[in-house]
Amino acid sequence: MATNTAIADDQIEPSLETLGNLFLPGVDKSFKIPQYQRDYSWNLTEKQPQQFFKDIISRIKLDDTDDGLRPICQSYFVGTMIFKGNWNKNSSSMEVIDGQQRLTTTYLFLGALSNRFSDTSDLIADKIRSTANPQDFAEKWEDLIKTYNLYGDEIKNNRLQTPKKPYERGTRLRLEIETGADVMGALIFDKNKDNKSILPKCQAEKNIIDAYQYIYDNLSIQSLAAFPKFAKYLESSDDWDSQPVSSEGLYRKYSNYSTILYGIFEQLCNPSVAILSMQSEKQSNEVFESLNSKGKGLEQVDLIKNNLFERLTPNPLNRAHEYWGKIKDGLSERQKSKGPVSPWINLEQFFSLYWIAIEGTKGSRNSLYRSYIKAYKQADESALINFLERALDFVPDVSALYGKQSLATENIYQDYLDHAKEGLHYLVKVQVARQSFPLLASALHACRKNALKPSLFIELIDYLAVAFLFLRDIRGSKYTSILQDTAHCLASAVRDGYLNDDIKNKMTAWYIRNLEDELSDVIGDVPRKTIKEMLHDNTDFEYSNHTGDEKAHARVRYLLRIRCYRMILAQKNQGAGTEAASTWNVEHILPDSKEEDSMTHQLGNLLWIDKATNDECKNKSVPDKLKIYQRKASNPEIAELDDFFKSLSGSKREQRAAIERRSEDILYSLYNDVVKKQTTKDASGKEISKQRAEPHYNDNFEHFISTEGKRFQYEIRKNHWYHSFSSDYVCESLGKDGKKHLVQYPKSASFGLPFITLKGDSGIEQIDILLNYVDTQLSNNYTFSRAEKGSQSGDNIGKYIIKMLKCYRNYLES
Repeated sequence: MATNTAIADDQIEPSLETLGNLFLPGVDKSFKIPQYQRDYSWNLTEKQPQQFFKDIISRIKLDDTDDGLRPICQSYFVGTMIFKGNWNKNSSSMEVIDGQQRLTTTYLFLGALSNRFSDTSDLIADKIRSTANPQDFAEKWEDLIKTYNLYGDEIKNNRLQTPKKPYERGTRLRLEIETGADVMGALIFDKNKDNKSILPKCQAEKNIIDAYQYIYDNLSIQSLAAFPKFAKYLESSDDWDSQPVSSEGLYRKYSNYSTILYGIFEQLCNPSVAILSMQSEKQSNEVFESLNSKGKGLEQVDLIKNNLFERLTPNPLNRAHEYWGKIKDGLSERQKSKGPVSPWINLEQFFSLYWIAIEGTKGSRNSLYRSYIKAYKQADESALINFLERALDFVPDVSALYGKQSLATENIYQDYLDHAKEGLHYLVKVQVARQSFPLLASALHACRKNALKPSLFIELIDYLAVAFLFLRDIRGSKYTSILQDTAHCLASAVRDGYLNDDIKNKMTAWYIRNLEDELSDVIGDVPRKTIKEMLHDNTDFEYSNHTGDEKAHARVRYLLRIRCYRMILAQKNQGAGTEAASTWNVEHILPDSKEEDSMTHQLGNLLWIDKATNDECKNKSVPDKLKIYQRKASNPEIAELDDFFKSLSGSKREQRAAIERRSEDILYSLYNDVVKKQTTKDASGKEISKQRAEPHYNDNFEHFISTEGKRFQYEIRKNHWYHSFSSDYVCESLGKDGKKHLVQYPKSASFGLPFITLKGDSGIEQIDILLNYVDTQLSNNYTFSRAEKGSQSGDNIGKYIIKMLKCYRNYLES
């Protein structure tokens, strides 16, 4: 390897190395995988670590001669790696552009080998100390113990850490992987660690733990003995529990084991790898794109990130790196308990929600990159940074949606907090109403920005919880667009620089009420017969402390909570109070039976009451319970159940009939009170729909919307006219090459229409500036389009923009 050779920034320096030379002893070279780079993604499900391990083991041959056992290694090619930096400098830090999966797995493999040597040395020493006369055997095993320690230390000191930069714990990872560094350091360098106590906070960290543990476990003497070529040298019959320390077979077995382990180490170092290094970030990204067939094999988010970073100059690029790292960090969580299998949010989940809610573009995760290119193909650097800033600002809301971050308690009052938490848990984890996730995240976003009142947020959660009970048999295409359009409308209303706070709250309230109207139309009329069939066809609405699944329990809890909450609101005409707090619980009026399919499990036998009353009612008879209920009367429904309580004193047949009837009443009342559209009658007596969604803006603005605003809509759905104001626009010219080119607006490539924050003469002046700009460009035969449409062909909407500006100018003058 050459040293200290200067190369030009744009020069590609090729080199053919071995995996072992990447971590060459005595060379102060380290590899860095920044947080904004692609995460470690090899996992046991897709079996990449298993295949890597198999490739190494399968190529080792053993030569057994009179001189002893000798491993023979084979070379093979493992691919190309791309680094940013000067490969020819001995002391350098190389940024990994491509190849981090193989590089990280190699590093983990080296760590597992080092620890296998060290741990086996400790095992032998402990076994000798535990014998009756350890001094009789120590000398026999001493050299072997030293050999194990020597090999383990050699790998750790010379391969896994840099020689000149001592780490704070006495080690420094030769591979500086920012996403997972602590986990990797603990796995490899922490002595006497319990790997089960190392808890991942993202998928990359889990993959690192799983890959290391798989390799470490399969390097055990028992696992290697399962390979036919190793079996005769690692005979399983000779082990500490069956043979004394003095056994020649046991000694020979562990001597062979050290030789085989070191042979695996040599084979790991032997494969060839092609190195391409360069000092230009732009060029490294271009080569990366080329080797990946222009990115087709990459994840959608990796394509976005690579395109984004490639187009930025150094200073914006540094900010982009910082924002991307913060986005990843904000979506991670250090797991405090066992919890679900995946306690984190991956970038694909996040950006699929972001694109629908913030950007207003619909599509699947498989079209994220296409959506990004469509919106930002011609964006300048400031627009790209603004995109990342908006994404970062949306992170807390997606994290709160999935329960990874606490709800913003300063925006959601304590009285509403418990209800909001349980509602989100029900919709996200129990109902798994994925079509609603962008809307819920957008509503959380609006709530955190003080653009949506907490009471309206609760109303939205409750409405969706009940509505999805009746949407499950309806094709998603009939209502998904309604949910997604509303999500974008809420997010647009929050944008800075457009609306004052008072109008924001009124508009978001109108959007939610409009959503309820539209979804209620999709659901249509639900007869009581359908409710009865829903209750009888499954156990989704049963609750027992002895049987049943957690999803049914959560569903019943939340439906009872909604019913109680709405009755409290109807009586008190105020927000949620402590009466519906999380200390309440499900009470079985007739004692909870251990029998399956018991009538005591049905919805009609259940009450939502405070925990203190629930505890007081334990082991009491029904008449005694009724006295406690009526004395406490914390749930308003209790006062209305006299006839039902009397029926419970009758025969089992009468009890069952009463419980089934009340089950239907609960579900039907939720449908009527929460979902069903209110109706009225016209002059002829015909029943007609009565819209709940009536705009509640100030008089002047309402007049502006109803008379002028709607007249100039452009490709906007009915009732979603606000997109016109919340869009960004670009001006384009047709060049000699036949392609459209952006015409720079004074501050950036795109511009937005001024909105409600403009007042009086200053507002009119700003509008006049824009009017003059648009009119001048139109006279030059330039075209205008929405920024998110990119340079796609379409109508020139310059005249439409002028109409909107003049309309608003007239509004200000009035």
